[in-house]
Formats: sequence, structure tokens, C-alpha cells
Amino acid sequence: MGATTSNIAHASSELSVSTGHNIQPPSTTTSTTKSPPLQVEIVQPPDTQPPDTNTTMAGVLYYTFHALEMVLLGVFAQYLLNQLDPRSEGRESAAASESEMARKLRKLNRSHINAATLTQHERQIFTDIVEMGEVSMSFDQIGGLQKQKEQIMNSLTLNQDVRNSLRAAYGDMSDPPRGILLHGKPGCGKTLLAKAIATECDAVFIALKISHVTDKWHGESQKLTDAVFSLARKLAPAIVFIDEVETFLRDRGMPGASMESATTGQMKASFLSNWDGLKSNNTTRVYRDPETDEIIRKQLPFEVVVIGATNRAGDIDEAFHRRMSLQLQLDLPNLEARTHILDIMFQAMPIRPCCQPADIACSTAHYSGSDLKELCRRAVMEKVNEVMRRRRTGTTLADKLQPLTRENFVQVLKSMQPAGDASVDYKNKQRNMDMLKNNGMLGGIGN
Repeated sequence: MGATTSNIAHASSELSVSTGHNIQPPSTTTSTTKSPPLQVEIVQPPDTQPPDTNTTMAGVLYYTFHALEMVLLGVFAQYLLNQLDPRSEGRESAAASESEMARKLRKLNRSHINAATLTQHERQIFTDIVEMGEVSMSFDQIGGLQKQKEQIMNSLTLNQDVRNSLRAAYGDMSDPPRGILLHGKPGCGKTLLAKAIATECDAVFIALKISHVTDKWHGESQKLTDAVFSLARKLAPAIVFIDEVETFLRDRGMPGASMESATTGQMKASFLSNWDGLKSNNTTRVYRDPETDEIIRKQLPFEVVVIGATNRAGDIDEAFHRRMSLQLQLDLPNLEARTHILDIMFQAMPIRPCCQPADIACSTAHYSGSDLKELCRRAVMEKVNEVMRRRRTGTTLADKLQPLTRENFVQVLKSMQPAGDASVDYKNKQRNMDMLKNNGMLGGIGN
């Protein structure tokens, strides 16, 4: 070991003499060397560096490019939001052109209303308005229901002179009710009465769809509910019709009502406050005629009337029952009403049946109006099948078209099960449910 060390020292001395440098022999001990501090230099990419301010055109192009980039980014973000928002399609369909809305307002005799003043929510409800001519139904085309038709006509379809005379004699007590409830068994003419009201009443008819006032976004349902009445008051006199009203105005004390969301409860509260609020029942309108530019003061027969149709009147909340002061029950037609309904249907056929409506009506107990219509349709199909079987003789189809006979109806009556049979005890069932709900007290459905 000593010899090896002396040899290394001797070799080092010789190398230092030959090279002129003093080379230290390697040390047998380990030494710690400090590394220099880390230096970070931030370099801006050349493509994002602002241009030379001395070049005006380059600066303009630079900032124009970035402004355009921001605009395109905003447009793309809006497109994504529209794709994610399920209401975008409905908004686009509701946002009809003002010219189209103005045309519809002129057709409704509401040309004094500026379509540009309607809000976005009111335009969504505007699509539910039934134009004159869309529904071709009159009270004369409805068989039976004479008492119900008379009450509706005396409430909503009186002319202005008669209305003024009644007001002069009885004051506001002669005004129509704010709510009308049409309830009864299925197929007894509730929707037909609503169509006849839309045709013969000189008022804007809003066939409200519940899906148009319900929205998943917080606060939108209440705004749409408010828009129903704000639009109706602008277009007054107006009728708001709700079919199957029990699905919307369900009793809040029924089993399962607690499962409704808070939004549904707030929407119902908004509906009640607008229906019976402080701003309601203002029947005087002052506006400027757009054609003659004259100030017109008009006395309306009524402002807003809500009409609901249901076959489960006992399921409607008591607060809504109170506001529907006129409640008309539509039962299954009796013999006289069935004869009238069949006579109207026979007159609608170009080739009138050779049997009498009264003969067929005697065999149709527990048949509703829709059942009688289905009976006539099936009898026609029996005649069609008979004609097609005889067509093989070679004669033309027109030669074989004969009027319906009693036998055609008898064949259908043997196999047809009317829907009215399933609802014969409808009133008793609803009365029992109503008594259980109200601790033995009867109410809410009428006698």
C-alpha cells in the first residue's frame, strides 16, 4: 500500500514538470460541492407578442383579430347553451315575427294592441290562442245539454245592449262568473261545450296547455303563469280554458299531494293570486284606434273567465272550487237527449239513414255522446263491409251506396260495450270519496 502511494505521487510530480501545471493528486476523502442557483428566464412566444406600436396597421390588425376571436368564442358558447337548454326550441317557435302576431291580432279584432309590447313569456302563451275559424262548433251542433247551454249563453254570449241593461238594473251582480267548471262523466260533451264557447263567444279563447306553464328552471313557471293572466287582460275579454283541470289544480290535501315540488306549489299560488288579485275585473278599456287615431272608451262584458273541464271534480282543490262559482254537471244523456244527438248525427250524413233516431235511442241506455258517435261510425263500417262484399258483381261503388238501416245498428249494438257502462256509478263513487275527504260532509261535486 505504501509503495503504491509513493508511485502515484512520483507520477504526478513528473506530469507536472512535463506539462507545467500543478496537478493535485486525487484525495482519498469525499468533498461536498454547492451547485449554482437555478435561473429561470420567461420568454414570451413570438406569435403572442404585441406588434410594434410604431406600425399602426399592424396594431389595428392585431386588436381586430383578437376582438373577432372573442366574438366567435361568445357565439360558440351561446350555441352550446342553446343546445343544452331544452327550452330553446320552444322559444324559437314562440318568437314569431311581429307581422305574424299583428295579423293574428287583427283577426281577433285586437288590432289596437302592439305586438312589440308583448313580453317573451306572453309570446309563449300567445301560441295557445285559438283563432276564429279554427274550431267549427256551435251550440246547435251539440245534442242535449239544453240547461247547460242556456246558462253559458246567458253568462258569456249576451250582446252589449242587453249587458248594459242588466248592469243598469242589477249592477255588478249581473256580470259573468270568473270561473266555470264543466264536470261529469267522460264523453258527455265537456270539450264540445268549450269549442262552442270558443266559436260563439266574442272573446279571445286561450286553450291553455299545462305543459306550456311548467318549466324545470327555477322561477320560469311562475313567470309563465303570470303571463297567462297578463296576456288575457291585454286581450280582454278573454277565456282561459283548461282541459283535465284536476291534473293542474289538484287538491293539496289529497294523498300524494305532498310529493309535489315547491315549484308546483308556488305556481298554483301564483295562479290563485292572479285569478283573484287586486288588478282583476277591470272591464273598462281606453285605447287609441290605429286606423282613425281616435280615443275609444270601451266597456267589456267581462275581463278574464277561467273555464275548467274535468271528470273528477272531487279532486280539485277547495280554493279553486270557490273561484269556479258556476259549476255545470254533465250527466249521461237521457232518451230525449240521445234522440237529439242521433238526429244531429243523421243530418250530418249526406245519405240519411232510413231508420228513426228515436228507435235507436231506445236501445242505447247508458250511452254517452261519444258512445253514440262511435255507434254511428261502426254502423257505417258495417255498411261499408256489406258494400265491398257485394261489389264483386261488377257494378260500380256508387250504385251500391245505400242508406244505413236499423239492422246495421243492431249488429253493432250486439257487440259494442259503451264506455258509459263503466261510469254509471261515477257520481256515487265521487260522492263517497268526497265525503271521506271532508269528514262526512258532501261538497265539491254538486247534486
